[in-house]
Amino acid sequence: METNPTLSQLPDYPFPRLRALLADHPPGHADIIDLTLGAPRHPPPEFIGRILAKEFDSFGKYPPIAGSTALKQAIQAWVERRYQCTLAPAQILPLVGTREGLFMLAQLCARPGRDHVLLPNPFYPAYHAAAL
Repeated sequence: METNPTLSQLPDYPFPRLRALLADHPPGHADIIDLTLGAPRHPPPEFIGRILAKEFDSFGKYPPIAGSTALKQAIQAWVERRYQCTLAPAQILPLVGTREGLFMLAQLCARPGRDHVLLPNPFYPAYHAAAL
């Protein structure tokens, strides 16, 4: 099987390397100050469990890729309350996670025929992969 040569250009993903470096230290070790992001550390609020139980039957299918109208309306209302600005539903793109959004953003910025793609430093490997 032929492999895609672009894959060899991808950098090592930093989180497995970090886990390997910390493997010899038990969680909560006094010598480690954990500054990682994205890992939930607290249980969800109680009301979330009630909502999940009520909507359990809907978990057997994927949601619409662009989000539902109800979700977009809820996001739109929250943004208006929180930031006092107005968004059109077409400006709202729900994501499964930040990596998906970062990958999509980098793909939008990287166009065929352009010589360079600028990446922030530090950066998520998703930027590099999308640019490639």
